[in-house]
Amino acid sequence: AYRQVQLASALAYQGRGAEALTTLAPALEYYANEKKVGAGDTKFRLDYAEALLASALAQAPDAAGRAARLRTLAEADAELAGASAEARQLSVMRSISARIDAARASSGSRVD
Repeated sequence: AYRQVQLASALAYQGRGAEALTTLAPALEYYANEKKVGAGDTKFRLDYAEALLASALAQAPDAAGRAARLRTLAEADAELAGASAEARQLSVMRSISARIDAARASSGSRVD
């Protein structure tokens, strides 16, 4: 799933949102299923937040895509917020959080 997320992120940053979402679908399904069965350790939260961020970046720049983007970014934020206080201080956690904030501030389908 990790490599799918990385590829989808690269595609989204290139403005290839539809392709990114197709690439990302199996990873999102995997993470959602893992969450349903109780996954919630720090590594899972980081990986799932990164997948959700990639999904948000891949959304279309129209009104529906912007709404989906904001919902998905809120979900990614919630994953990170559920981590311990110590984990939230990790540089990788703060980096993903900053990327989520940047995506939220951007109005397009990708962040430069």
